[in-house]
This record gives sequence, C-alpha cells and structure tokens, in this order.
Amino acid sequence: MTITERNPKYSICTINYNMANTLEVALRSVLDQLDERFELVLVDDGSSDSSVEIIKALEKEYPVLRLVALQRSRQRKLGFTRNISVEEAKGEYVLLQLDCDDEYGPHVIPDFVNIFHQLEACVGRDFYLKGRKINMGRKEFLMQFGPYRNMARASDIDLWKRLAAVDAYIKLDHPPIMRRLPKTRKQRATRAMNHTWHILNNRFRYNPSLLFNLLRNIEKWSKESLTLNIYKLIMLLPAYVAAKFQEPLVLPANMNAGKKFGVYRSQHRGSFKELMKRYEGEADCSVLSEKGKEIFC
Repeated sequence: MTITERNPKYSICTINYNMANTLEVALRSVLDQLDERFELVLVDDGSSDSSVEIIKALEKEYPVLRLVALQRSRQRKLGFTRNISVEEAKGEYVLLQLDCDDEYGPHVIPDFVNIFHQLEACVGRDFYLKGRKINMGRKEFLMQFGPYRNMARASDIDLWKRLAAVDAYIKLDHPPIMRRLPKTRKQRATRAMNHTWHILNNRFRYNPSLLFNLLRNIEKWSKESLTLNIYKLIMLLPAYVAAKFQEPLVLPANMNAGKKFGVYRSQHRGSFKELMKRYEGEADCSVLSEKGKEIFC
C-alpha cells in the first residue's frame, strides 16, 4: 500500500528545523511504536542541514512516515508551521508536541491514545488532553477551536488558554515518558537567546504595560543566569517596540489574566485514575503495556 492510499486514524504531527544531530534517534523512538493505525507527518520548515536527507532515508524504512518539506519563510513562525502539520494530517485524531530532540520510551504512545479514548467515553465531548510532551485531540475540533497562532514561542500555551476558555483542556499528570537528547553548546545558547526574545515580545503583545512591571522587578530575575539576565535587559525595549508593530494577542475574557489559567488547570488535572473517577468512569489499566501501567497507573 502506498503512502497516499493509507487511511490512518491517528496522525502524529511533528515539526523539524535543523535538528539533524538528534533527528534520527528521536524519530526512530516514535516510529518503532507505531502500527498501521498511525502516521507520522513530519513538516520540515526549510532546514539547511542534512535533516531532509535523513527523513527521506527513514521514509523508505517506515511506511508510516510522511515528509512535508517547506521553503523557509521569515513570516512563518512555529505556530503557523504546527497548523500546517495538523492540516496535512489524514487521521481523525492528532498527537502534538512530540519534538525532534526528544527520545520517547517504548509503548507510551499507543498507551496514551488508549487513555485518551477511555476519558473520551466518559467526558462525552471534545477536549484536548495535555500530557508531558505528548498531547492529543480530534483534528476537526482543534482546527475549529484553535488553531495555533503565528508565534515563534509559547504558541502551545496560548492554545491551551483558549481551549480552557471553552472548557476543553484536561491535563494528565504522569512521570516523564521521554528524555531530552543532548544539544551542542551553541544550540543551547541560541535556543535560550531566541526563547528569551520571543517570550518578551509575546508578553508585550498580550499586555504592553508589562514593560514597567518588568523594570520594577529586575531584582527577581536572579533565578536565571547572569548572561541571560543581561541579554533580557538589553532586549526589553526592542521587544516592546517590536510588539507595537505586531498584531496584539488577545485572550478570551475568562482567561485573560495570568492566574485564571493556573486556577483552571489545577481544577482540571490529575492522574489517569483520578481523571476517570472525576468523570464517573473507572480506569482500565489492564489494556496498557507493562511500561504503560508503570507510568500511567
């Protein structure tokens, strides 16, 4: 059966950009868990390293893997690229936030899917299940009540808040199911700098008045490294000015203050057994793998 003829029920939507040094290990850890019910849609966002060659080689080995290669665009941020991965998905359900620098433990993905469906039968409506570096929801629902906004960082948190606003966010508490693969020193430094810039920029797009709050509370930055704090101070004003020329980020009224989402999340989270009990069901751990029972039960 060719890739175009496959009709998977579940699509794992993954994004890659210049992660060649971790890509193969990360992908194999996921692909080795998948059967004919799954596909892995891998959107490459215009990598300039050997990523595409690695993916094409793996496509020949794994029929469930499907590459969507894009040309690089400065206007397209991570959130927009994530939307492309969801739009490309053939499955009724999508699994998100499985990254190309993470190695996943065996059996955990099918087990997470099983847990989702047990909850789905009890909850009786669409929802988004948030795990640790693995999330799941129905594609049509996420495209309707999302999708991700065109943000380079924190597009996932922004989505979670908007889903919480329509009472469609559930957090599953469980031990880690993956490990972060090592990066070079340069990659770590670049990631930290980019993350700091985009988080500052996003915060000002939500609320420009935060500039003055941040300046008044500089002494509270001590938890971060001195180098990062200096960079953050230098970037405050440029990030503020840049936000003035970007579309404001507006959240629904019931989630537009920092503590509101935290309160909602604390009320809608729990272990597998706790969540099933909350929705008047009983967790069936017998259908999980031995590793799944250890992690989720």
